[in-house]
Amino acid sequence: MKNVLLTGAVCALSLSLVVSSNAQSLSTNDNGTPSMGALSTGPGFQAPGSLTTTFAGGNAFAGNMFDMVTTSDLVIDSMDIHCNAAAGSAVSIDVWYMTGTVVGNEMNAAVWTQLGSYNGTSAGPGLPTNMDMAGNGMTWTAGTAYGIYVDLTSYAATGNIAYTNGLGATGTVYSNADMTLTTWYGTRNTDVLGPFTQTVFQIRDWNGTIHYDDAGPSNPVYSIAGLVGGGTATLTVSNATPAGGVLLGYSLTGAGPTMTPFGPVDMNAPISTLPAMTADAAGVASLTTGVPGRASGFTLYTQGADLSSGLLTNSLAEVIL
Repeated sequence: MKNVLLTGAVCALSLSLVVSSNAQSLSTNDNGTPSMGALSTGPGFQAPGSLTTTFAGGNAFAGNMFDMVTTSDLVIDSMDIHCNAAAGSAVSIDVWYMTGTVVGNEMNAAVWTQLGSYNGTSAGPGLPTNMDMAGNGMTWTAGTAYGIYVDLTSYAATGNIAYTNGLGATGTVYSNADMTLTTWYGTRNTDVLGPFTQTVFQIRDWNGTIHYDDAGPSNPVYSIAGLVGGGTATLTVSNATPAGGVLLGYSLTGAGPTMTPFGPVDMNAPISTLPAMTADAAGVASLTTGVPGRASGFTLYTQGADLSSGLLTNSLAEVIL
């Protein structure tokens, strides 16, 4: 079931429950500017489909690095950051990720991949500024540890990103049933030297919320081996519904698309079908079929469907040897 993202009204409500009522303390930010913020151990409320660390502030510079592990395959739709820019200011971030922990990799550019650059409008100090990340194409695989780096690329123009000093010698852990975040580092302005080039501050708790959704079922995968005229080809579909039916269609007349009960397929009509298969307990269905010798030189357009889920496989267009 899909999780529902927070509306602005719910965001405002959740913030009132997230921010600690602990006493204020005067401190100096990592970038040398003065700051006053609350010391907080985390939120007392979590909205469905989100995980909030804290919005206590108390320190600031240009970004944060933290670790994330999910308990199911998820996609991140957006995140809220704690930006000290004046309300209404245009702000921007780069989000980077790596497989494994950020510890020891904070200056190792080779292991990091940029997920994307995102723009938003500051809600003002102390409030969550939402950064829309929909359509980033990344599925966070259950049980895999990822390092996340959020870099405020508008730092020079709009001011700093707020974060909170950690309470211990190791990262602060925030979790719910879907994911666990472990906070680690505050990072410096990268406008001149670029990311992964400067030492970091620790322990610094990222202030923010990750809004996520179920990744949903992944599509079955189709492959062909031995596509030779006069020979025998093996057609295999994996990642299908275990014990479910699988149907393969083929055409020699073009790449489509053609509308079918499963949606548009990458084949031109007329489309022929092969005998239905049943996937095994691992979700694999396989069919061996003869290839006419006179078919050599033709392009075979094929695609399959998982009859239980209704999901289409990838399509293939291969020349029969």
